[in-house]
Amino acid sequence: SRRQRQMCIRDSCGMAATSVLHAQIMPDSTVQICAYWTPGDKYAYNATEEKLKIDEKGDTMLVYRRSERRTFEVLAQTQERYQLRLSYSDYKSTDEQEQLIHDVIAAVTGAEIVEFTTSETGVLLGLTNLDALVEQAKAAVDPIVEATWKNMAPEERRLLSKKDFRKYLAHTLGDPSVLINAANDALGRMFFFHGARLDTTRVYEMDEMFASILGGTDSLQGKTTFWISSSLTDSYSAVCCTYTEVEDAKKAVSSAVKEAMQTVSGKKKLSQQLRDSISAGMDDLRMRMQQYSSEEVHLDSGWPLYLYFERTLSIDTESDKTVSTIIRRKLDIILDEEDESSNE
Repeated sequence: SRRQRQMCIRDSCGMAATSVLHAQIMPDSTVQICAYWTPGDKYAYNATEEKLKIDEKGDTMLVYRRSERRTFEVLAQTQERYQLRLSYSDYKSTDEQEQLIHDVIAAVTGAEIVEFTTSETGVLLGLTNLDALVEQAKAAVDPIVEATWKNMAPEERRLLSKKDFRKYLAHTLGDPSVLINAANDALGRMFFFHGARLDTTRVYEMDEMFASILGGTDSLQGKTTFWISSSLTDSYSAVCCTYTEVEDAKKAVSSAVKEAMQTVSGKKKLSQQLRDSISAGMDDLRMRMQQYSSEEVHLDSGWPLYLYFERTLSIDTESDKTVSTIIRRKLDIILDEEDESSNE
């Protein structure tokens, strides 16, 4: 239960609650989310993600469901920042192609490890092993191409040559910004509220930029509202929520499509006719993105206990029908092993 999670993580931190609570729950109804981490702290999470598609008739289809274990460890601490390591393991996907690609990459590069820094309050600052991640991604290009091409249907092969497919993959995986965007997408909401002091009676608003979902240089600009749930927040944990709307995602998606085609075509510039064709094909489409997150953060330590995230990309077609793609993610801290070890 929620209270059991709170009590377990509070006890495992070995902190005096009274000294921290004065800094976290303020008499003026504000809550401050702050990292109180120590080198050697280590917490594991069950992470799940599912992708759904809703067609023009309103029917919902599950595209895939995946799960993995994510382990966070505090490596070092200074007065100004923390250094953390995130390790991924136990990956499982209902999509056979995704599982195959993951296994091929793991065989070449080993377990995926991301190292990053935060400020002294837990604000995400950036990756510290980016060069190593880029080299691993480059090393995985050929194995991915071979495995994918071997399992590709003949009609799919006719759409793209193996050489062009490798060119596109090498360009994408060799781009550091792609890896940075992926890390920000995975970690952004987890540490979104760290360093903030918010009034539980208010709803806040900000403009926020997002990397394009499909890649490309154009970013998505959205309006994000965020707040602390006063009814679900107590002296043990705070429940923090965000909601974002991007009304027109068409420009960024169009840019991503053009850049992908330019990469495949190599040095040849896309003809104006082809550019016009891409633009014309999207003129009648309206694309919008919405996303919501709800996160429970343990106040004594600043470690997230639970995170729910949902992103919906909707496309209104020329026939006034709407098709949608939904991504749902859950991150839940693992405390069963700590309970067992405490009873030994």
